Amino acid sequence: MTGEQPETLQQLIRTLLTEFNLSSEIDNGVVSKDPYVWVPWDDSSHGRVAARQAAERLTEAGHLVLGVQQHPETLAWGVAVGLHPLSPVDLPITLTGLGVSKGAYDGTIRVITHWKGIDKLERGEVLCCPTTDPNWAEAFERAGAVITQIGSLLCHAAIVCREYGLPCVVNVRDAMRPQYNGLQGRVDGKAGTVEVLAP
Repeated sequence: MTGEQPETLQQLIRTLLTEFNLSSEIDNGVVSKDPYVWVPWDDSSHGRVAARQAAERLTEAGHLVLGVQQHPETLAWGVAVGLHPLSPVDLPITLTGLGVSKGAYDGTIRVITHWKGIDKLERGEVLCCPTTDPNWAEAFERAGAVITQIGSLLCHAAIVCREYGLPCVVNVRDAMRPQYNGLQGRVDGKAGTVEVLAP
């Protein structure tokens, strides 16, 4: 017996728009750099909450979510998301990025798409997120190390991790894979590597 085929990204977004009672703007989505697409919502607080919830659902469905952001011109809240579901990778795997706060740390990786999900992070876990800003302050009190999808030597995560003495690697390609959530990882903030171990 064959199960139902998974929804395409477009079908899933339309489902979410209907569920959150938002007008369908998917056809106005702006492809910024293949294979990523910006999915607009609206500029209300409802739009912000919907975008965050959509990001969580898109992550659960296996899409690479880069983050929930507000467009600088339209002020619409949106989700930057990969156009195609991610294929599982073979583990263990070593990811490379930019080491911005030295030290090595072993711990459970917790993938979180938005700062509102900080409560999912247990003390001592490795925070893996798109990027950080002051809204993520509580996460640094809990995390044993930090990984971000984007960032630089002077980004928020790098500066705060150096202050807290937490190993940190930023600009890690595909760091937000749902597959990594809950797995053991080894973060080397000097070498700029993240080793994701097999379950």
